[in-house]
Amino acid sequence: MNSTSLWTWIVGVLVTATAAYAQNPLRSPWDASTVTTNQTSFSCPGPSQLPSDFATNSYFIDPQHSIPDSLLQQQHKESVAGIEEFSRAVVKAADVFQTKGSLAAAECVVSLLESAASQNALAGRMYGHQATYVQGSNLGAWAVAFLKVRGSGVASEGQNEKITTWLRRLAIANRTYFDARRQRAGPNDAYSHRLYWAGFAVAAVAIADDNRELFRWATDTYKQGVNDIRDDGTLPIEMDRG
Repeated sequence: MNSTSLWTWIVGVLVTATAAYAQNPLRSPWDASTVTTNQTSFSCPGPSQLPSDFATNSYFIDPQHSIPDSLLQQQHKESVAGIEEFSRAVVKAADVFQTKGSLAAAECVVSLLESAASQNALAGRMYGHQATYVQGSNLGAWAVAFLKVRGSGVASEGQNEKITTWLRRLAIANRTYFDARRQRAGPNDAYSHRLYWAGFAVAAVAIADDNRELFRWATDTYKQGVNDIRDDGTLPIEMDRG
């Protein structure tokens, strides 16, 4: 998902969810449409072995974090390969449900996320900033995939509770990281695109969990991102990175 799609998605979330904020559960754009379901088969991969605690490396070699080192970048790519492969599988299944209506694809999403929840995937200790970024970016993918299939009715009450509890734990951890970074003096990643991505992920989780506290934090992040845009359309922190 590119940055334009991200902001379009967030605006859609805000409009959809805020319209009935006081009395109705939070809703995503996918809750506003009905998928015609069918029994088309779908090949679902087996559960992945995912880490709870996670460590990875940064791959930039300049103070502005704009120039990657090829060896460090390869090391990072290898460290996240299993996680990203799992995320691609979940997203693919969710999109197949949305576009083709396959209940088997929706069941695949639920089973994969339930397995990840059982492993407490990425909900343990994150060793370093880059690990937290990996946590947040994958959280966004998982939460959106869940939102895309939750209207299918294939998940049991127990599965829904297990998945949303795990997603909430991840969202709180990601939020806590950025709240702590905001307490530090001077520019840092709490004022960069990393925060905007965290807001995107937390917004998706908040809607899945009908959690208004998390949703307020996510919308505040959206407002900060909009306010950070200069008249010429640039983001100052990103421009400072060179």
